[in-house]
Amino acid sequence: MLKLLINPFERILEKKLLLFGMLTLMIGAFIGYFFKGRYDGVLDVHFIDKIQFYTPLFDIIISVLCVTILLFALGSFINKKTRFIDVLITTIIAKIPFYFLPLLNYKDGLSLATNKIVESLSTTTKLALNSVEIALLVASSLLSLIALVWSIILLYNGFKTATNAKENKHNLYFVFTLIISEILSKTILYLIN
Repeated sequence: MLKLLINPFERILEKKLLLFGMLTLMIGAFIGYFFKGRYDGVLDVHFIDKIQFYTPLFDIIISVLCVTILLFALGSFINKKTRFIDVLITTIIAKIPFYFLPLLNYKDGLSLATNKIVESLSTTTKLALNSVEIALLVASSLLSLIALVWSIILLYNGFKTATNAKENKHNLYFVFTLIISEILSKTILYLIN
């Protein structure tokens, strides 16, 4: 079961993965809208006060396209037989762990707790978080870290499978490309909004 969660690319047919990825993408966009979550980067989620219905879907599409295009370019450099569809499926599946995070913002609880922290840092007011807010922030931090690690593992395993990358320098290229993808997606989303 664990192997399936961290490397579904070796066991599940690409058509099923693509269909599952597209379905979860739509569900993730709905969850983002309902809980005011923005997937405004390849590897993160943020919460805002007001959100348009299309914003989470648009965020996901931009971030998936940025990482797909850059990883496909890298994959083609490593192995000329790398297929775009394999890299696209990898990036769509790797986004899934982040779709759980907006659920933590039920009734804006996480946003309110975060705003209290930001406000106390910008003024001389004393930070006053109740036990529920503290528990929510701790759970959010832990689950965000798990989602980040899980997503990177999925991206790495899918990329490795799609490109047959085996050398250590390929791993370094992968990390560098992932960082560039994050910067690029954030820049594009910032310029558009």
